[in-house]
Amino acid sequence: MSVDAVSAAVRNEGVQPGANGRLRKAVQDFESLLLAQCLEKLQQSVKVEAGGSDAGAETLSGLGTQAVASALASRGGLGLGELMLRQLEKQEMSPKVP
Repeated sequence: MSVDAVSAAVRNEGVQPGANGRLRKAVQDFESLLLAQCLEKLQQSVKVEAGGSDAGAETLSGLGTQAVASALASRGGLGLGELMLRQLEKQEMSPKVP
């Protein structure tokens, strides 16, 4: 999922009203993407090939990895999303200089 896809999902998905709810969802989705990439790399490093390659198994494994990453991110993940949210909220509150 690309950053543009995450942005579109934030605009279209039913999240808490207001900028804070959309921003929280966006950083959670971003952390989910990062976690998914880390989990995929970890999975590849311990993967044992048994015979051939099954496209269906790879797809199912990828979906499982994304589900785990999303669940982890929704429960705080590594804390990166919360750090990003705090920083973005500070920038939002700072006075705009023309």
